[in-house]
Amino acid sequence: MSLLETLILLAIAGLIGALAEFLIGFSLGGMIGATIVGVVGGLIGDWLARSLHLPAILPIQVGTRTIELVWTTLGSILLVGLLSVLRTRRSVARR
Repeated sequence: MSLLETLILLAIAGLIGALAEFLIGFSLGGMIGATIVGVVGGLIGDWLARSLHLPAILPIQVGTRTIELVWTTLGSILLVGLLSVLRTRRSVARR
């Protein structure tokens, strides 16, 4: 995988992470946080899709890698939602 392909994949992950943070209404902080959410959410979404034998919806191929946009977005939304609940619970417990 070339450097350009890696940067394109990270840009896609950042956009998907930012979309998930926007939809949930919870931000982890900046574009780096959104990129991390996108990458981890992509792994979660891919794992869920394979475990549940779901079809590929909106796949995008970058070099030799394929990203399934719907499952990556859903995995990112699940991750941000979980982090939002955990952080809210932690702040309520401190009061």
